[in-house]
Amino acid sequence: LKEILENRIAATQGALDTIKSRLDGMATADDLERVEREKAGAAEVDLKIKEGLALMAPRSNLEEIADRVERLQLVTDCRGPDLNATTAEDICSVLDRKANVEDINDVLRSVQGDIDAKIDSAAFHKAVRDQSAINASICVDSSVGRWLWKTGRTKAGHLIPWNSQVLNTDPANFGWEKDRSSVCCQSGGLYEINLCFFARKKPVLQLLVNGEAVIESNNVSSYIAHRASGSWVGVGRHSTGQVTGLSLVEFLSLPPRAKVSVTYQGEEGVQGFLGLRKI
Repeated sequence: LKEILENRIAATQGALDTIKSRLDGMATADDLERVEREKAGAAEVDLKIKEGLALMAPRSNLEEIADRVERLQLVTDCRGPDLNATTAEDICSVLDRKANVEDINDVLRSVQGDIDAKIDSAAFHKAVRDQSAINASICVDSSVGRWLWKTGRTKAGHLIPWNSQVLNTDPANFGWEKDRSSVCCQSGGLYEINLCFFARKKPVLQLLVNGEAVIESNNVSSYIAHRASGSWVGVGRHSTGQVTGLSLVEFLSLPPRAKVSVTYQGEEGVQGFLGLRKI
């Protein structure tokens, strides 16, 4: 029994020691009072926040930091994989490739000069309109063509083949092909036609429009003569050869896509030309 009581007393004493140890680890009233005194008030917290904000870097400092980072990156680019291999020559080489202030100013001055040299948009369009009006007034009588007969030989039906083209200011209007006997006038309207043949004797001529005769030399004797006038007559052969021609100037009202051709009957070896001008 005595042994049992001693065991219970020992167990109770151990429990009491454990409780005392835990109580000793707990904060006392003095400790709680000290913590309460040490708690920061709202005003103190606000002051600390303001002090922290004041310590933050301003924008200018951030820009300076960014510039330093860029320079560090430049140095890194110079060094390559081996960061310890950078030399002054490497850095100078990279810096030489970067544009300096003077280079940028030169470029800006060049750009400004180009801008100053350009005309205003309204002035440009006005100049274009004025030039278009001038061109239109000049080009009223600019639709002109002239073709030569050089072989002195005619084709079937005594049609003259126009061997070469010496002038055509309006190819869209005057359609010509080498050695063809007709010239096509795409636009209808009033035309001036002139013919000239360098023959010693008066030939028989016909002017055809779409294959139909509209003028014959026998009916225009007042037009066909030496030097293009009925009052002019030949005075004989010139010492250098045939220097005058039998010519015709007439005006025609042509339909659209009219084909103009000429027949010739007379001595061989004659040369001549056909001219057309849209009025």
